[in-house]
Amino acid sequence: MKYLDPRAALIGGASVAASLVAGVSAPASLGIGLVTLLVANAGRVLSASRPAIAPQVAAPERPDAALHPDERRRMQAAEDAVTAIRRGVGGLDAGPLRERLGAVASETEGVLDDLRRLGLHVAAIRRAGSQLDLPQLSTDLSRLTSTLERSDDPDVIRDLQRSVEAVREQLRVGRRLSSTRVGSQTRIEAGTLGLQQLAAQVGEMVALAPAGGGTWQHGELIEELTIRLDALRAGLSDAGAAGRRVLGATDPERGEHDVPIDP
Repeated sequence: MKYLDPRAALIGGASVAASLVAGVSAPASLGIGLVTLLVANAGRVLSASRPAIAPQVAAPERPDAALHPDERRRMQAAEDAVTAIRRGVGGLDAGPLRERLGAVASETEGVLDDLRRLGLHVAAIRRAGSQLDLPQLSTDLSRLTSTLERSDDPDVIRDLQRSVEAVREQLRVGRRLSSTRVGSQTRIEAGTLGLQQLAAQVGEMVALAPAGGGTWQHGELIEELTIRLDALRAGLSDAGAAGRRVLGATDPERGEHDVPIDP
């Protein structure tokens, strides 16, 4: 009786009664009622037999890691450079040159990862900076300091001093964020241009490479490329560390503050 619809049972019973009243024999009336019941109850039986449809669960939203168009353009240029390096090395014949340039190409992948991480740091710095209305804070600081100079009530002076320091601290945070963002953007640009330079040089090596993948006479240039890649990664790492320090310093739970500055 689990799947019996009460309304279908009522309709079946009514059909039996109507058949008896019309003079139909009892067995035939029961048969009519049973058929009517089954027809009326068919919808519920079919619904119960269908597999349950799992509720649609919305895919978890990714954290907002959208890059500014400037950083996005740099990232695309860096990815294109690494792709060109990979394609060039892949077209070489097996041999010492391909092995050495293959190591350079692998190192460029690390530089590209560093660039992406630094780009995300810049995005985080932009978001933090967007929460500060620096022009309004500067206006508030001028107004509060002017009022403070004219006040002689100790209680008012104390409250104004607290307000002034609160505004100054926000301005200090804004300056740190702006300075770090510019520095990180400069490193991203340098890293991207460095990868593009490497792509051009690797392309030249591949074009002038001897057939058969033999030793190439400009091995010193490959060493120079490796040194330059190491320098790029070190610079990007330093910029990333600086960005983390600034974002940490803006966290009120850390309790870190700069030396007070004048407005």
